[in-house]
Amino acid sequence: MSRLPLATGLKWLLFSVLVIEGFSMCAVRKSTFPFTLETLIGEWENVRKEDGAVHTEVWTKQNDSTLIGFGLLMKGADTVFSEKLRIEQRDTTWFYVADVAENTEPTFFQITHLGQGEFIAVNPAHDFPKRISYQVDAHKLHAEVSDGAGNKIEYDFVRK
Repeated sequence: MSRLPLATGLKWLLFSVLVIEGFSMCAVRKSTFPFTLETLIGEWENVRKEDGAVHTEVWTKQNDSTLIGFGLLMKGADTVFSEKLRIEQRDTTWFYVADVAENTEPTFFQITHLGQGEFIAVNPAHDFPKRISYQVDAHKLHAEVSDGAGNKIEYDFVRK
């Protein structure tokens, strides 16, 4: 049986360790976020044509199961509306969570549909909205809030 020279054996050992380490690093970095939610990360802006008010949403990734966001509606220098937002996974269920000053507790909407470039979140017990939907790609975000009975508000954002 022939033996490899010590230097060649060490090179193979080092190579093997690097390959195994590389695969394990890839596994650690792999996100549990679905593609749609990763696409939300960044700053989005909607300028209303009727009055020039600017609606902004900003999303960041907190960890592998939570996105943190905030929404702000400005008219000139005045803040008309603000909300803290979260998309989080609890066990195997994803939720869209909105926290606004008008409510004493954050409102949870269960994400019932999560597809390529879109998601739908619902809370039938909430007054308005009962349904929130997002359609997103690299440059545009379309959001719609509705009561499920025809009353809805639509927002078209562009990435800043």
